[in-house]
Amino acid sequence: MIDKTNPNRVMIQCRPSKLPGNEFAGNIVHFHSVGTTSTFVISKGSDYVKMAIYGRNEKPNQNTDIVNSVKNMFIAFGRRVGASKIQWKQLTDGMVNLK
Repeated sequence: MIDKTNPNRVMIQCRPSKLPGNEFAGNIVHFHSVGTTSTFVISKGSDYVKMAIYGRNEKPNQNTDIVNSVKNMFIAFGRRVGASKIQWKQLTDGMVNLK
């Protein structure tokens, strides 16, 4: 979903989905479950540009084989203790870098 109704803001919402075709038998391969959303918001004001990322309903994808289920649980644990914070910070800084 892309929302550009506000001229000073762009909002993009993403969620895990199935790959087109039958490569993975129609299963979601992402480590988050189908109900997870990540919303990226870039907004500007008279003296600022900022970006924020909002994750909702972030649950590990357990609708897969045992090996991937265990992997997804470890990724979810790492995310909860802040291991992905550096990556998200680099993404947001890069998206609003005006140089």
